[in-house]
Amino acid sequence: MHELPVPDYTLLFHIITVNFTFALIIFLVGNKIIQKIIGFTIALYVGEIVFKFGLIVGLIGILPHGPIEFLGFSFIAYAGQKFKTRNNYTKPLIIGCTLLITAAFIESTLSIYIFQNSIRVLKNIP
Repeated sequence: MHELPVPDYTLLFHIITVNFTFALIIFLVGNKIIQKIIGFTIALYVGEIVFKFGLIVGLIGILPHGPIEFLGFSFIAYAGQKFKTRNNYTKPLIIGCTLLITAAFIESTLSIYIFQNSIRVLKNIP
């Protein structure tokens, strides 16, 4: 029987630090470059995992948190565009930050748990 996922708080705070640093850059740069930045970053991240473990394991490790994280970055980029035009940017900024924190929590618990167990199954480790 496998143990249930327990948050790795060191990993959680590291992910939050990295994501919010990236989010600040996106907020300041704006929405026009977001697709290129996120696309490049995701390609590097997914490429490394797929190269090491294969496509299925790579997708299993990303799907639980990836869409939420992408949506959070998109909201923050949108807030950055609104900030530049002095429109109301607080609501999309708060939504984006909440989504990033949620994605970080999922990544540090559920995604890691699923990723580790899928590697065990593929390598036939009990």
